[in-house]
Amino acid sequence: SSGINAEWPLRPGIILKIKSLLQMGKKKRKQVPRPERGEYLECLVNEFLVAESAAVKEQVCSNLANFAYNPVNHCHLKRLNVHHIFTGLLIQENINLVKIGIMGLTNFALDKDVNRHLQSQIELVLGLLKIKNDDILMSALTILIYLDSVILSPPQKDLIQSSLGSSLSPQVSNLLEILLEKT
Repeated sequence: SSGINAEWPLRPGIILKIKSLLQMGKKKRKQVPRPERGEYLECLVNEFLVAESAAVKEQVCSNLANFAYNPVNHCHLKRLNVHHIFTGLLIQENINLVKIGIMGLTNFALDKDVNRHLQSQIELVLGLLKIKNDDILMSALTILIYLDSVILSPPQKDLIQSSLGSSLSPQVSNLLEILLEKT
């Protein structure tokens, strides 16, 4: 098995490219280098850009979000503007894409350049606090905690507290407390 899920509706050309990259790493491991990470990530980004199905976009972006967790991948992901893709997902109507976008940004937020990008998107991140989804709330709060030089104004702090209300999970409540102590 090549590791490709046959039910995942990729275009045939992309499937062949990914399979060849994966096979390259399996054949004669000592003589042939593994697939170049940047090339593989570029295939994922291209698949996202041409995808018409929400399910394909969700799958591809989930993969990209997982790659964003590892700092080794940050240079490739920044070159491919994946942080802009994730940011674009935050305004989608599809709640799964919003969740994947904010989680991908959370995985990527400690990178210095991405952190600066997120500082310019603080209002967008704050707007996510109105969505009643613990995964989105925890990721948005974590990003606000990670931001290097953002000082929340009293109206922003009030907005955060009023948006979140009183029916918070313990995890969201703990992150809110950390954020408010930091600022």
